[in-house]
Formats: sequence, structure tokens, C-alpha cells
Amino acid sequence: MSSRYSERNGLSETEKMTLPKVRKRKAQLVDEIEALKNEVGEKFMK
Repeated sequence: MSSRYSERNGLSETEKMTLPKVRKRKAQLVDEIEALKNEVGEKFMK
């Protein structure tokens, strides 16, 4: 519901300011997850 609302009316100023932070945090989390996957994979390979 809320996503449709945002698309129709555009993002609020607050949302525009937070979005880059959220994207940066998401990228950090993705990197951490990949590192953990690699670590776990290496343990299982041994």
C-alpha cells in the first residue's frame, strides 16, 4: 500500500534524505552476508 502511495506522490523530503543512508547500509549488509557465506563455505569445504 505505502509503496504505491510513494510512487504516485513522489518521496517526501525526509524519505529522499534517508534513502542514500538506507542504500549504503544495505550495501554494507550485503557485503557482510557475502563474507559470512564465503567463511561458512570454506569451513564446509575442508
